[in-house]
Amino acid sequence: MARGDRQPKSRRRISRRQRTAVTVSVFVLVAIVVGYFAYRAQANLPGVQMPDQGNLHIPSVDSPHVPYNSDPPTSGPHLPYIAPWGVHTRPIDRELQVHRTSSRS
Repeated sequence: MARGDRQPKSRRRISRRQRTAVTVSVFVLVAIVVGYFAYRAQANLPGVQMPDQGNLHIPSVDSPHVPYNSDPPTSGPHLPYIAPWGVHTRPIDRELQVHRTSSRS
């Protein structure tokens, strides 16, 4: 074979064993992820699931509203603003606590 007659290198082929190993690895990974989320959905996790009471904004702490179904409240009517960040030396009104928990901050 002359120098100019060289054939271009063929693409490297993936062997059947490598392809099988990748396929099995992907399948196992997907099965683990699906299993984890299925477990979390059915697991008996600590705490009590409370019905959602909505997220209605009320104008003031003294405004009448339905009573909260948990203490501390986790949802329900709350003020349209949040309590200042930091350590508080006095209790925060429940209507401010709800805003913190409903916005997950």
